[in-house]
Amino acid sequence: MKVKCFSVTFDNGALFSNSKEISKIFGCQVYYSRPYKSSDRGSNENANGMVRRQVPKKTNFQLITDQAVQVIAEELNNRPRKILGYKSRVQVQAKYLKKRQSV
Repeated sequence: MKVKCFSVTFDNGALFSNSKEISKIFGCQVYYSRPYKSSDRGSNENANGMVRRQVPKKTNFQLITDQAVQVIAEELNNRPRKILGYKSRVQVQAKYLKKRQSV
């Protein structure tokens, strides 16, 4: 099932140099953030902060199991968010997918 994407904001790394192709695939507008402006990627920075509460800086990621990463991902995806009307990402996505199936 294809999910509609309205826009994507990348940082300026070489990893995202194929933005035109990404824009075509997802049918969305692509933006680049300004260098050293984390405020251009607010949701990303917020998610990074939530991850850092679980995995502090300087943590050796080789010592973190796939299972631990899965637990952190589930916790973050099930956490209510103010921007989502105090619903979790899982709840919002489930509602969206249910709506799409009935169309």
